[in-house]
Amino acid sequence: MGGGYEYHDDIPGADAAFRAWGGSLGELFSAAWMAVRGVMLDAEHQPAAAASGAERRKVELTAGEPDLLLLDFLQEQLYLKDADGMLYVPISVTADRAPTAWHLSAELAGEPIDTASAALGTEVKAVTLDTLGVRQTPGGWEATVVLDL
Repeated sequence: MGGGYEYHDDIPGADAAFRAWGGSLGELFSAAWMAVRGVMLDAEHQPAAAASGAERRKVELTAGEPDLLLLDFLQEQLYLKDADGMLYVPISVTADRAPTAWHLSAELAGEPIDTASAALGTEVKAVTLDTLGVRQTPGGWEATVVLDL
C-alpha cells in the first residue's frame, strides 16, 4: 500500500489537519511525519534530507496506545526542530505492540534549518488530541491528525 497523506480543511476548528495512511504502522508514522514537515516548510522548499551529508538520529518511544505513540512521535519532530535547529525526514520507522505497550523505533536524517533561505513556512505549535485517531483498516493503518498553528 505504501504511505501517504492529504490535508483537510473540513475539520471544524482545526488550524491544519491531515489524514495519513500506510500499509504498516511504520509507514503511517513516516507519512504523518512528512505531513507535519510539509506544513512547516514552504512548498518550494520540500527536499528530502541529503543522504550523504545528513545528520542521523535515532528515536525510541513507548506509549499505551498507537494514537498516543503517534502524538509523541510527531511532537518529537517539533521538539527536535526547536532544540537542535534541524528538520528531519524518517529513514526507517517501525512501530508495533510490545507485551505491555506500543513501541516505536525510528532512524531520522536531517540537516540544519537554513533561516537565511526563509524556507520555513508555518509555525506548528503542537499536535493536538482533537480528533486524533489511529485505526487499522483492511489495507493497513490510517490516522487523522489536527495541528495547532
